[in-house]
Amino acid sequence: MDVFNYTVNALHGMISPIASNHERQSFQAFLIQLKESQECSAVLCNILSRKKFDSISTQELEAMFVLALSILHDWMKQWWNTINQQDQYQIRQIGSQLLSQSTDMIHSVSYCNKLAALLADLVERQYPQYWPSFISDVKLIWMQGPAFKQEIILKTMQFVLEDCTDSDFNTQLSAKRSEEILDGLRSSQDDILDISFQYFMINMAIAVEPHSNPCKLSLYHCRKLSF
Repeated sequence: MDVFNYTVNALHGMISPIASNHERQSFQAFLIQLKESQECSAVLCNILSRKKFDSISTQELEAMFVLALSILHDWMKQWWNTINQQDQYQIRQIGSQLLSQSTDMIHSVSYCNKLAALLADLVERQYPQYWPSFISDVKLIWMQGPAFKQEIILKTMQFVLEDCTDSDFNTQLSAKRSEEILDGLRSSQDDILDISFQYFMINMAIAVEPHSNPCKLSLYHCRKLSF
């Protein structure tokens, strides 16, 4: 069995309720070994680009994607600076594709958070120098909806702003790199505020409680974007 198919089986086995402990240990060992190899990103990007697999339900596929995103994100921290720009672009394309594509996934909190964390990491590594179209890209996706994509976009912004401005979170970015990102965001501040304000107004119209989480998230962005 090739690496791609074994990785699919390993991801599925890790989230399967009927897999034995021995099987899970074997799958886990394989995934750890994969994460330590340079081919990991190509294999996971290939898997994440698929919309379905035979005999795997939508709910199982989402759980597999959550695990794959977590492994890919961890892999990036170790290997990013050793791969070429084409491979970096491929990872960015997968992140953008997952955000923009129409899908029947359930969009659990775990999935949205994992994708937002990956996108935020990509922004922090590539924006604005190598991903100057980031704001216009996500604004286009924002306008198309649906709501879960808008939440991922706002969560991505939240992670980036926290890493760039809050000392409690800013453990990896240098002051120079944080300022480069913030300068890029300042140049698109009107677009970002427009996105957050639209989301705030949508949720104000439907919120049962005036202090619901969506409203608070939008207010967070309106406040933080005064940076």
